[in-house]
Amino acid sequence: MARKNPYLKLEAMFSELEDVAAKLGLAVMLDKGPFTGGACILEGEELIVLNRSMPLEQQIRLLAEALSRKDLSGIYLKPAIRNVLEESDDQSSPWGALS
Repeated sequence: MARKNPYLKLEAMFSELEDVAAKLGLAVMLDKGPFTGGACILEGEELIVLNRSMPLEQQIRLLAEALSRKDLSGIYLKPAIRNVLEESDDQSSPWGALS
């Protein structure tokens, strides 16, 4: 029996969160540098900046934290994505422990 690659699951989750950001009109930028990342406003445009050199788990956590602060009531979210967003601020969740 073939083993599932957990990294592929993380990539799919990251992609789903990027889609949520796009539905909200938020750009997600991946870049390298001496920063952690998160939501910011650059030249009047709200966006989410993530450090490309950080582990994918941490990028997901930061993206979920930024999105969880937005009004998501008008957007369909898959149950797994909704759970990640709801738990992103909960330090007892697996996502809170990724920092």
